[in-house]
Amino acid sequence: MKKRLICFLLMGAVVLGLCSCQNQQKEEIAQVDLLEENAEQTAQVPQQPASLPVFDEENDPQAVEYLKMQYQVQENEDIDSIVKRMWYLGNFIYFADEQTFAESVPQKGMQNAPEHSRYVDFENLTAHLYTEKGKEQLLSAMVGGGKYIEQQDGEYYHLGAWRTEPPYHLWMSGYQTVKSSEGQIKVQVDYQEKDLQNNVTSEGSVMMTLVNHDGIWLIDDYQSPTACYPE
Repeated sequence: MKKRLICFLLMGAVVLGLCSCQNQQKEEIAQVDLLEENAEQTAQVPQQPASLPVFDEENDPQAVEYLKMQYQVQENEDIDSIVKRMWYLGNFIYFADEQTFAESVPQKGMQNAPEHSRYVDFENLTAHLYTEKGKEQLLSAMVGGGKYIEQQDGEYYHLGAWRTEPPYHLWMSGYQTVKSSEGQIKVQVDYQEKDLQNNVTSEGSVMMTLVNHDGIWLIDDYQSPTACYPE
């Protein structure tokens, strides 16, 4: 009788153990499925930067949208889209009236000086727009006989709206691809300068070289028609 009771208890324990293992396995499978589902949903949502280097109160919607694109790889993007975006951003940063990447402030230590525009985060901004070579070129630009961008006390400033530099970012009329590969695009961009009534006053063209760095296209060589550069 005791043997039967012991066998019965042992069989019950085994059954309970098997049920417990099966339940645990089901829970583990459910957890894995949930993690995979969350990962898949996360992958489908484009990851945007936590904070863009833009001034909160005033900004150009097109510049902000293009800048967001510079923070993540653009899959299967054609040359036309790349060139238009980089032309816009590459010239917008030279546009003295812009209040997207910078805000107008008097420069420190300069009494009665014209207002300059202080960048929100110059290093973050240029890291997503330029190669090191392109950044050095930007910093060397001379406008109106002086440097377009100056550094002071760890902050960067560009000439203020009193300079009223032309909006070349709006004046692209076309381009020709000079060289194209998986990692580099070189184009000749045509532009039309216009007056306040939108009449074409002159035409010209300028070269621009873009380089792909970890899936992000950056400006490696571009000289604004407005500026002068060291030889």
